[in-house]
Amino acid sequence: MKDTLAKYNLPKKVSVKLSKASEGGYVVEFPQLPGCFTQVEDLFNLHENVTDAILTYFDVPRSKASKALYVPETKITLPKDKIVSTRPLEQTKFDLFVAA
Repeated sequence: MKDTLAKYNLPKKVSVKLSKASEGGYVVEFPQLPGCFTQVEDLFNLHENVTDAILTYFDVPRSKASKALYVPETKITLPKDKIVSTRPLEQTKFDLFVAA
């Protein structure tokens, strides 16, 4: 997996900008990756969409990165009616996690 990370020059950390979409859901932008963005219906799938957008941006075949996943840097819990986070979710970072 380390060879894949080096070959495709995947960032170990990436900043995201999250905003509500007018039609519902959220738009995720990546300030350091020009033209890279994704949408998500709810925040439960955020890490999957972030990972997919980054792998697509760097043109990484999914078979080469099956164990890679970008996860939020901060601990986020989702109570019944609102999000609680140690950092505003609108501007957060995602770390690259590689399963063993």
